[in-house]
Amino acid sequence: MSNKRPCPSGAAAAIAKGDKMPDVTLDKGFPPQKVPGYLAKQSELKAKGVTDVIVYCVNDCAVMDAWGRDLKIEGSMLSFYGDSASLLTKEIGMELTDSRVMAALGNPRCKRHAIIVDDMEVKEVFVAAAEDDPAGGAKLPNVVLDKGFPPKKVPLTEIIGGKKVVMVGLPGGVSDVIVYCVNDSAVMDAWAKDQKVDGSMLSFYGDSASLLTKEIGMELTDSRVMAALGNPRCKRHAIIVDDMEVKEVFVAAAEDDPAGDGKPESTFVENVLKHL
Repeated sequence: MSNKRPCPSGAAAAIAKGDKMPDVTLDKGFPPQKVPGYLAKQSELKAKGVTDVIVYCVNDCAVMDAWGRDLKIEGSMLSFYGDSASLLTKEIGMELTDSRVMAALGNPRCKRHAIIVDDMEVKEVFVAAAEDDPAGGAKLPNVVLDKGFPPKKVPLTEIIGGKKVVMVGLPGGVSDVIVYCVNDSAVMDAWAKDQKVDGSMLSFYGDSASLLTKEIGMELTDSRVMAALGNPRCKRHAIIVDDMEVKEVFVAAAEDDPAGDGKPESTFVENVLKHL
């Protein structure tokens, strides 16, 4: 947009009071996951000598934490990790860049696969995406995955070294409050369940290709943030919109705090209510 004016919070953005919202599409909903099968078969896996089931995705650790909570994995043999920069995914040849998948998920992800690993040595590989993927014999690279939020970098040898494990990769008056992120709809569904928004005025959507985020000038590409989250995201913001027209814009970002973690108050509901 050419109409660039300062936001009320003092942060620059490409959309401001009086502008029209762009008519882009967001993502809603996602097919069911297959992880519950591993939860249900834990006793059988343990009987085969498996100590851990490592589930990872090309997503950040906040996403993986939410999925883990949603599936109630605490206390089980399952652990969820984020491969936000695709380090492991690329090293083992599991990057998924098919245009049909990227049209839905926005960025390259990992193929749907399962790998049986014994002390970092690959024993079997099962890929649900192709018939000619390699299997067996190779040593896994000692890359790092992300655990928890804020993210803790954990070397793969620390997670599965000396253990027999299964690794699972998975292709992250106001009438409504629309929550969106630069993440896919599976991620947003998990967050919505975790926050128990069902039946409320909140709806969660994914802007997986950053269509809305870029159109309104909210793309967050600061290197400090990308080092933690892997890909460009959206700035922490709140926008009051009436019939596609922007009434107010609040952005929580500063030169020394690009993600707005230190002072997010301008985007809190208490501040928004003052301007309705």
